[in-house]
Amino acid sequence: MALGVLAGLALYLKVAGPVGRGLNTALAWLTGVGRYLLPVGLVGLGWSLIKRGPSGQRNRMLAGWALIGLPMLGVLHLLRGPNSLRRGTGAHSRVKAGGALGALVGQPLRALLSGAGGAVVLVAAIVVGLLLVSGLPAKEFFARVFHLTGRVARPVGRAAKKTLDELSTLSSERSGARDDADVDDAAYGDGDALGPK
Repeated sequence: MALGVLAGLALYLKVAGPVGRGLNTALAWLTGVGRYLLPVGLVGLGWSLIKRGPSGQRNRMLAGWALIGLPMLGVLHLLRGPNSLRRGTGAHSRVKAGGALGALVGQPLRALLSGAGGAVVLVAAIVVGLLLVSGLPAKEFFARVFHLTGRVARPVGRAAKKTLDELSTLSSERSGARDDADVDDAAYGDGDALGPK
C-alpha cells in the first residue's frame, strides 16, 4: 500500500522529487498511460492482501491482479499503440499507449488475431482476473455485476429520458412560438406594424 501511495505522489502530484520523476519516466516506458492506474492498483492489491489472510489467497490475488493489469495494458496498446515492435518504431507512441508491457502482450495478439480478436482475448483475460480477485463463483459474480449495472443504469436512463423529454418540450414550445409569430405577421402584414404609408 505504501508503494501505491508513493507512486501516487510521484505521478499525480509530482511531489516525490528526482526519484519521483525517474519513477514517472520508468513507468511511462514500462506501462504507458497505464501508469496512472498503477497507484490505485497497488493500493487495492495491498488492501486485498492485508484483508484476505491465508497465503493461498495471496497467490490467487496476485494472479488475479496480474490478469487484470497486463491485459489492460495490452488493450491500451491495441487501441493507441504502434503496429510494429521493430526497434526505433513507435517508442514515443508506446508511452502514450500501454508501454513496453502492453506492446509485449498486445502486439503478438494483433499479429495473430487482428486488433479485434486480440481485444476479445484480452477482455476475457480481464474477466478471469476479476473472478480470481473477487473469489466468487462465475454465476454469482455475473449476477452481482448485472445487479450493480442495473442499479447504475436505471437512474442514468431515467435522467436521460427526462432530459430528452425536456428538450423535446422546449423544441415544440419554440416551434409553437414561431407559428404564433408567423400568424401575427400574416395578420398585420410586414409594413402594417409601422402604420399606413
